[in-house]
Amino acid sequence: MAKPRAYEVLLTPEAEGAYVGVVSKADLRQLDSMLDVLDTVPGIGREYDPVYPAARPDIDGLKVVYAGHYGIYYVVDEVVKRVLVLAIED
Repeated sequence: MAKPRAYEVLLTPEAEGAYVGVVSKADLRQLDSMLDVLDTVPGIGREYDPVYPAARPDIDGLKVVYAGHYGIYYVVDEVVKRVLVLAIED
Protein backbone atom coordinates (compact mmCIF):
# COMPACT_ATOMS: atom_id res chain seq x y z
CA MET A 1 0.00 0.00 0.00
CA ALA A 2 1.42 3.38 -1.03
CA LYS A 3 1.86 5.99 1.65
CA PRO A 4 -0.30 9.12 1.41
CA ARG A 5 1.52 12.14 0.02
CA ALA A 6 0.32 15.40 1.49
CA TYR A 7 2.67 17.52 -0.65
CA GLU A 8 3.82 17.27 -4.23
CA VAL A 9 7.62 17.49 -4.48
CA LEU A 10 8.99 19.07 -7.65
CA LEU A 11 12.59 19.69 -8.67
CA THR A 12 13.68 22.68 -10.72
CA PRO A 13 15.83 21.89 -13.76
CA GLU A 14 18.89 22.95 -11.72
CA ALA A 15 18.00 20.59 -8.86
CA GLU A 16 17.17 17.77 -11.26
CA GLY A 17 20.52 18.22 -13.01
CA ALA A 18 22.34 18.01 -9.70
CA TYR A 19 20.33 14.94 -8.70
CA VAL A 20 21.09 13.01 -11.87
CA GLY A 21 24.76 13.94 -11.48
CA VAL A 22 25.05 12.07 -8.17
CA VAL A 23 27.03 8.92 -8.88
CA SER A 24 27.13 7.30 -5.44
CA LYS A 25 24.27 4.88 -4.82
CA ALA A 26 24.55 5.54 -1.08
CA ASP A 27 24.17 9.28 -1.67
CA LEU A 28 21.20 8.68 -3.96
CA ARG A 29 19.51 6.54 -1.29
CA GLN A 30 19.95 9.32 1.26
CA LEU A 31 18.61 11.94 -1.15
CA ASP A 32 15.64 9.75 -2.09
CA SER A 33 14.84 9.13 1.57
CA MET A 34 14.87 12.82 2.39
CA LEU A 35 12.83 13.75 -0.68
CA ASP A 36 10.27 11.14 0.43
CA VAL A 37 10.13 12.76 3.87
CA LEU A 38 9.55 16.19 2.33
CA ASP A 39 6.33 15.01 0.71
CA THR A 40 4.77 14.44 4.12
CA VAL A 41 6.76 16.62 6.55
CA PRO A 42 8.14 19.62 4.63
CA GLY A 43 8.71 21.51 7.86
CA ILE A 44 11.58 19.17 8.75
CA GLY A 45 14.11 21.58 7.24
CA ARG A 46 15.36 24.73 8.86
CA GLU A 47 15.39 28.25 7.52
CA TYR A 48 18.45 28.79 5.38
CA ASP A 49 20.44 31.47 7.18
CA PRO A 50 23.99 31.67 5.85
CA VAL A 51 26.77 33.29 7.87
CA TYR A 52 27.74 35.70 5.12
CA PRO A 53 25.14 38.33 4.14
CA ALA A 54 26.24 38.08 0.48
CA ALA A 55 25.14 34.43 0.47
CA ARG A 56 21.65 35.30 1.72
CA PRO A 57 19.13 34.52 -1.03
CA ASP A 58 16.31 36.77 -2.20
CA ILE A 59 13.83 33.98 -1.59
CA ASP A 60 11.40 34.18 1.30
CA GLY A 61 10.93 30.97 3.25
CA LEU A 62 13.94 29.16 1.81
CA LYS A 63 14.63 26.03 3.83
CA VAL A 64 17.46 23.55 3.83
CA VAL A 65 17.61 19.93 4.91
CA TYR A 66 20.60 17.65 4.66
CA ALA A 67 20.88 14.19 3.19
CA GLY A 68 24.37 13.05 4.04
CA HIS A 69 26.66 15.81 2.85
CA TYR A 70 24.12 17.12 0.32
CA GLY A 71 21.97 20.14 1.06
CA ILE A 72 18.45 20.20 -0.36
CA TYR A 73 17.26 23.80 -0.70
CA TYR A 74 13.52 24.25 -1.06
CA VAL A 75 10.43 26.35 -0.51
CA VAL A 76 6.98 25.20 0.55
CA ASP A 77 3.75 26.52 -0.93
CA GLU A 78 1.09 25.67 1.64
CA VAL A 79 -1.76 26.88 -0.56
CA VAL A 80 -1.19 24.26 -3.25
CA LYS A 81 0.64 21.76 -0.97
CA ARG A 82 3.82 21.81 -3.04
CA VAL A 83 7.51 21.55 -2.16
CA LEU A 84 9.74 23.09 -4.80
CA VAL A 85 13.35 21.92 -4.60
CA LEU A 86 15.48 24.74 -5.99
CA ALA A 87 18.90 23.20 -5.59
CA ILE A 88 20.77 20.13 -4.40
CA GLU A 89 24.35 20.91 -3.49
CA ASP A 90 27.28 18.79 -2.41
